[in-house]
Amino acid sequence: PIAGSCGGVGAALSDPNYVCDLCGNDPKKCTEENDVAAAARNKSSTKFYDAS
Repeated sequence: PIAGSCGGVGAALSDPNYVCDLCGNDPKKCTEENDVAAAARNKSSTKFYDAS
């Protein structure tokens, strides 16, 4: 998720009481999810080699 996008969704829906389905409006949750995704990307087991 993009941190801070909850407010944008609520504004787009014209719903001042919008609660984000992903983070429940907890900004720390977005940071935690981004950290988990970054760790998964860094732990990739795919190996590449020059096939030219």
